[in-house]
Amino acid sequence: MSVDLDQWGTPFMGMVESVSLNSKVENGVAAYPMVVSVDNFDGSLMSGSNVTYTLVASQNDNCLTLPIQSVKNAQFADGSSGYVVFVKASKAPENAAELAVPVDGVPEGYYPVPVEIGISDNYNVEIKSGVEEGTVVFTTTQMENSYGW
Repeated sequence: MSVDLDQWGTPFMGMVESVSLNSKVENGVAAYPMVVSVDNFDGSLMSGSNVTYTLVASQNDNCLTLPIQSVKNAQFADGSSGYVVFVKASKAPENAAELAVPVDGVPEGYYPVPVEIGISDNYNVEIKSGVEEGTVVFTTTQMENSYGW
C-alpha cells in the first residue's frame, strides 16, 4: 500500500495492521480508521502524523477492460445465467448466446456474447474471455429526460 504524507508529498510504503469494524461519520462520510505500519527509513515521518493513503485491493496489468455498463447479467435460454456483452456483427457470431429475455435498448446488429469477467471498479470490468481487443461492443442507450431532449 502506498502512503503519502499530507505535508511533504513524500511516498512511503506501509502495511495495514488493522481496520476498525466501526465507522466514524464526519460530514456525512463514513470512515473506517486503520492502523498502518510505515517504513520510516529517514525518520521524517513523525508518530501520529496525518497521512493520505491509496489502498490497492486488486490489480491486473495488460488486461482487456470494458466500461462496466457494457457488461450485462443475463438469463440464458437454457435456464443458466451469466455475463454478456453485445458485439456488433453483420450476423450472429458462433459464440452468440440465446437469451431467455431480450435486453431492451440494444440496437439491431448487436448480438449477446457470453464473457468471463475478472476484477472491476466503479467504472471498468476486466474481460478474461469471450471477446477480443478491437471488438466493437454496445455500451448503453441514451435515455431521454423528462423534457423530451
